[in-house]
Amino acid sequence: MEIKGAIFDMDGTIVDSMAIWGSLADEYLQSVGVETGGSVSDELREMNIYESVRYFIKKFNIAKTENEVYSEITEFASGMYLSKAKLKPHAAEYIRLLRSRGVKTAVATANAGRLVRAVLEKNGIYDLFDAVLTSDDISEGKTNPRIYEEAARLINTKKSETAVFEDALHAVKTAKAAGFYTVGVYDSSSERDRDEIIKISDRYIVTWSQLLVE
Repeated sequence: MEIKGAIFDMDGTIVDSMAIWGSLADEYLQSVGVETGGSVSDELREMNIYESVRYFIKKFNIAKTENEVYSEITEFASGMYLSKAKLKPHAAEYIRLLRSRGVKTAVATANAGRLVRAVLEKNGIYDLFDAVLTSDDISEGKTNPRIYEEAARLINTKKSETAVFEDALHAVKTAKAAGFYTVGVYDSSSERDRDEIIKISDRYIVTWSQLLVE
């Protein structure tokens, strides 16, 4: 399919970072004296960072404001996350290829704005996007299509001619139901949902190099 717009998720899609987030959540909770008795990563899979903050406060009775917990999490995450979050092989090459063809590009991520910009700049691809939307811009998580619709509006492309690249099942479902062309991207964190993602997506890739030979 010839597309005019491309909207990319960040964590797990173009950046290999989902394993980092899984451990960061547990380590943050331990740092504020919360013993979870196991990983909370499954509970957070469909939440953006603000939804995660509210979940932490309510579930673990953290006596802090949402702004305080948000600031603590982003500060806690910045060191390890920024040092370890790397681009998936050939992701940048593919994005550059799209831009050389005149395709408009955007990032739509549930991550925090300060971390998103830092990671994209550190990996040398921030300037490859015509728009970058984060949880700071769109309060709803990706069970709601608003972040994709706003990204498409910013790059001025119709849903039917815009591809959404996502690694998570709930996000693929949302984008597909909203009328976007969907490309499922393999990530080990979504291994258990792989078959369903393949079934729902218009296209599925295991590596970005698959798209460079077309």
